[in-house]
Amino acid sequence: MKKLREYIEKNIIVIPPPPDLETKIEELNYIKKRRDDPVTADKYSKILDLNGAEIFNQILINAGFRDHKQAILDLQKEIIPEIYFHKKYFNQMRPNEFAKYIGDNLNYDYLESAQTPSYPSGHTAQAFYIAYCLSNKFPSLKKPLYKAADMIAESRIDRGVHFPSDNEAGKILARRLFIEKVT
Repeated sequence: MKKLREYIEKNIIVIPPPPDLETKIEELNYIKKRRDDPVTADKYSKILDLNGAEIFNQILINAGFRDHKQAILDLQKEIIPEIYFHKKYFNQMRPNEFAKYIGDNLNYDYLESAQTPSYPSGHTAQAFYIAYCLSNKFPSLKKPLYKAADMIAESRIDRGVHFPSDNEAGKILARRLFIEKVT
């Protein structure tokens, strides 16, 4: 079993391990501060109410390109197996679960999309993967595409369902999967 785990870590896992307990506590406090700031919480909550594919598609349409929603949805789905594999492998608690575990509490938004392990953030991985793929095809839109990906990622922290380290791991996963796709 040890050899299998070593093989998986060396050949399959493409993101670093989650942070230690002390860092998680610091991140939890950071989330709590952001949740207490109504400007920050409101700023991103509305963007999450939209479908991520629709956000990216609207950027393309606003720039004069045709509708690409189905292609964007396909990109979103393309990396789901990798996301779930990493989530299952690391099996990390969501911020509210972690808060309860350490005897704290966290005001968070219950989201159906936040019922899997926390690390890495799937929404962040998908958003950045889409941004990488679309900016490769539409280089002039790189800035708004990455801004949209970042807003989607940040909304997960603002809703209290992800740690910053979950988002960083999601970004790393997206980058590595994109590189595999284009090489």
